Amino acid sequence: MARRISAVLIAAVLIGALTVIPVLAEPYVTGGIKVGEKEKSYIEAVLFDGDGNYHETGATNANYSERPEMEDEGGPQTEGGSSGFGNIGWTSAGEWVQYTINVINPGRYKFEAMLASGTSPAGNINVLYNDNLIGNAVSENLGGSEPWQEYAMYDVGEIDLAESTGVIKVEFVNGAVNFAVLEVTALFEIPTEPPPPPEPEPEPDGGAEAPADGGAADPAPAQSGGSNDDDDGNGMIIGIIIAVVAVIAIAVIAVVVTKKKK
Repeated sequence: MARRISAVLIAAVLIGALTVIPVLAEPYVTGGIKVGEKEKSYIEAVLFDGDGNYHETGATNANYSERPEMEDEGGPQTEGGSSGFGNIGWTSAGEWVQYTINVINPGRYKFEAMLASGTSPAGNINVLYNDNLIGNAVSENLGGSEPWQEYAMYDVGEIDLAESTGVIKVEFVNGAVNFAVLEVTALFEIPTEPPPPPEPEPEPDGGAEAPADGGAADPAPAQSGGSNDDDDGNGMIIGIIIAVVAVIAIAVIAVVVTKKKK
């Protein structure tokens, strides 16, 4: 009996945890929305995860222009609007959406939310990462002819993110707000890939090329007028000089002898 009660308690705890912690299932963007690949990343409101990973209390305007598949599911309502990103609108207190993200570079990040509101007091949202609160962003009613499309960026907070896949959850606190995008700014220098190594310079031609068949290179041709030719030429000159000297000596001796006989 005690074991059965323990099993029931464990099951209840697990079920309760699953209802609190966002589920990493069927992200709308394959692989998750990339965060930290560049200095600024954008989590667009209309790219929320499907497969029931949201909470919608009921359609009040039945507008699904940016996510038409949500009409059959009765999911969050969307429109194009003037934000440049589209937006989730017609929100009610207690509703939420989630986004599977893929953090490329770990570090500290700043979150800001693009919001609009046509009521006073205006609406606000909570932003969480893996069920840890990053902060709360409070919108303003900026007036104008279409205050629900008068968007501005509002500070959410900062958080350290590890290099991993996780879940950003946006909760609509009182519902009086249109939500367009989360701007995520890296508060550190994003590392860049090292440049490719330089191309090797061609080697200078230092001698005869090796034959294509892999044999030894042909010896360099002998220089003309080498040392042997020089030695032969010098010997010939010396021999001529000796011969001339000998002839002169003989002539001088002959003259001397002739004078003595007279």
